[in-house]
Amino acid sequence: MTSPATRYRELVADLVAASRRHVAANATAQESYADASAAVEHDLAAAEDAVAVASGEVTLAQRTVAQTDLAAAGVWEDLKRVRGRRGRRLGPVPTPAPTTAEDPLALLGSASARVERARRGGEPLPPFVLPALFGTGAAAACVIAFLGTFIGWPLLLIAPLAGLPVARRWVDHRYAARLDPGAIGLLVIGGMLATAAIWVALG
Repeated sequence: MTSPATRYRELVADLVAASRRHVAANATAQESYADASAAVEHDLAAAEDAVAVASGEVTLAQRTVAQTDLAAAGVWEDLKRVRGRRGRRLGPVPTPAPTTAEDPLALLGSASARVERARRGGEPLPPFVLPALFGTGAAAACVIAFLGTFIGWPLLLIAPLAGLPVARRWVDHRYAARLDPGAIGLLVIGGMLATAAIWVALG
């Protein structure tokens, strides 16, 4: 049979062990709470940073939209002035069309340059382009005149002018210029000579 002294010592040992377990469990709980609090604080800080970045992006986007709208209105007014009386029928600035371009201000810069070029009447054509225009008129006329011999003579009437749309688009895209009367005359002469040559050769 266990003596009271021995039983007392066993109870004291159990109490000390229980107290140690309590202290260890409390320390673990405190550490877990501190870790959880740190994680929550980290998440909150990251969320605040994300909100700040998003707010900055929204502000920048709003500023870009305002600048774009202002620039578009200016280009539109310039276009209306260049077109004169016909420009009054253009109305307000049209709704922006969807585009894949990343920089709308670059598009507006290009449009503004075209309007300014139209105001000046276009850039002068380089001298070496004139022989090319003659050849363009002749080549286009050859194609239309050749078709005209099979389809019908009305095509022969427009054959000398067949190179005009191609040449106009080419010089506008490549040299930012317009066809002046001399260039048009040279192109038509080339077309007329080619048409006559086709007519004589196949007639």
